[in-house]
Amino acid sequence: MKMKFQMNLKKFILFGIFLTLLTGCGKLTLRTPEANNKIQPTQQVEALPPKETPIASAEIPTQIQPTPLGGGSGRIAFSLYSIDMRNSDLFVMNISDNGNIIQLTKNDNVIEILWSPDGEKIAFVNKFEGNYDIYVINADGNNKLRLTSNSGTNLLGLWSLDGRKIYFSSNRTGKTKIYSMNVDGSSQKLIANTNQEKDSCHGFSLSSSGKIIVYSSDYDGYCQICLMNTDGTNKTILTQNKSNNYDPKFSPDEKMISFISNRDGHKQIYVMNSDGNNQRRLSNTDSFIDDVGAIWISEIKSIGVYSENNQSSHLMPPCFINVENENRNCLNEIDSGDEGFLISPDNKKMIRIININGNSRIYLMDIDGNNQEILTDQTGLIADMRWSPA
Repeated sequence: MKMKFQMNLKKFILFGIFLTLLTGCGKLTLRTPEANNKIQPTQQVEALPPKETPIASAEIPTQIQPTPLGGGSGRIAFSLYSIDMRNSDLFVMNISDNGNIIQLTKNDNVIEILWSPDGEKIAFVNKFEGNYDIYVINADGNNKLRLTSNSGTNLLGLWSLDGRKIYFSSNRTGKTKIYSMNVDGSSQKLIANTNQEKDSCHGFSLSSSGKIIVYSSDYDGYCQICLMNTDGTNKTILTQNKSNNYDPKFSPDEKMISFISNRDGHKQIYVMNSDGNNQRRLSNTDSFIDDVGAIWISEIKSIGVYSENNQSSHLMPPCFINVENENRNCLNEIDSGDEGFLISPDNKKMIRIININGNSRIYLMDIDGNNQEILTDQTGLIADMRWSPA
């Protein structure tokens, strides 16, 4: 997902310059455990019979277990800048445990976060000796491991569904390209020579089957949306126009792809079939409003969008666009304004990062904006935030 602060930083470090705030999306980033209580299946328990008086078994219900708010494990990872902005460290908040927060790193410069599919590990980008490299650490803070070590900028993309590989972008050769590697950093392999030189050619995502990657690549001076297998084979160009198309994301059922394009004058959300057919504009904003990120929301055929005023760089409150009828509904602004938002794995909750007096505050609320709750009152700005998928 992703925040404005993070997006500006990415532009600065990656292309001579990735908020957005959100995987739907999003994609960004916190989440909390759901208050619903889930009754576990009953168990057959054999009662102890009195001597010489056999009795039938009795069914005794097990103890009721709470379901984490928002689905998954109810944990949120975020990186927070120190007051002097010299460091940004990695933290994990456990909403299921009364919002308990643990600090995983100290005196680092963490700018990107990515949970493993099983929620056991966190990959992150850390600035070390002038370069941005990828690390991995257990969710409890143990076993920190550096995966990349080269002169250049390495940024996270996604984990494979089996958790064995990480796909990432790197400009180690001068231009940004897409690579894969094992989770221990071994077998780093170039899978897409995207020739990216401009900050607008960015973003890639994995299909729900885990077999296909959709990404943006520079062709003839313009960013185009492309497909490839996860091993880099069978590359296909989906968009072919004289405009920049980037930040593509698969819909949960893999039938559609959302992306941002400036083909009609300014940045707006578009969708198309996963084979590139039926490309259409989904958003229709004023010329001074740019859509800068999108998150698919499962099951309700909607896309969460974050936009900014391109004249003031002010990030707007989250909006939701119905993919079928293109209706756009936006939430109300809170205090000084938004820095990004996240959608929970069960699509019932959302996190909004709100700037209050120059500090990032984490707000939890229903996806319609109701039942707001402030989760943190820390001092500093959040660089990135992610909800644990499991």
